[in-house]
Amino acid sequence: MPGAKTYQAIGYATYHGGRFWGKAKRAELERQSHRKRQARGAVIAVAAVATLTLCVGVISRRGNSVPTV
Repeated sequence: MPGAKTYQAIGYATYHGGRFWGKAKRAELERQSHRKRQARGAVIAVAAVATLTLCVGVISRRGNSVPTV
């Protein structure tokens, strides 16, 4: 049967190993979240530019047309 010090050592190693693994896991999740936020921001920016370009095109087209009345 292992002694008390063995169980103490196992508990210590498990606790600190879990803290180390948890910190690494949280850091990885934070990096993934950051990449997703950047990608989402890029998509929103592209959509905004496309919408703005379309609006400017429509406005300039209507401004150049001759009135029918």
